[in-house]
Amino acid sequence: PMHLIKDLNPFQNKWTIRARVTQKSATKTWSKPNSQGLLFSVNLLDDGSEIRASVFTQQVDMFYPILEVGKVYYVSNAQVKMARQQFSNLSNQYELTFDTSTVVKQCADPMSVLQQHFDFIPISSLTRFQKGGADV
Repeated sequence: PMHLIKDLNPFQNKWTIRARVTQKSATKTWSKPNSQGLLFSVNLLDDGSEIRASVFTQQVDMFYPILEVGKVYYVSNAQVKMARQQFSNLSNQYELTFDTSTVVKQCADPMSVLQQHFDFIPISSLTRFQKGGADV
């Protein structure tokens, strides 16, 4: 079944969203004491909600060439987790992690999804953002 991003939560197993890629990071290297690998992230936008998706290690080779800013995709079977706000500039409480079961398919009707979304706030609230975390 098709879901909106705003309705996703960690307790759902079967869902599909239709979303536009609004931002895509470069690939980066991460390392822990016992392992290392690559990662990148994308921001996905549907009819008013936006969510960050992170892609790690083996999935980087699969998804990095496919996902393009401005294009619309059907995404399913990613893990929905609590957002780590220190790595995101979005207000969504959840984020996605792509894994081996994640399916991404380009949408044939991209015009039906918003191209941008803005969350306007008072200037006095800008102090809660880290440097580079808000556009003025």
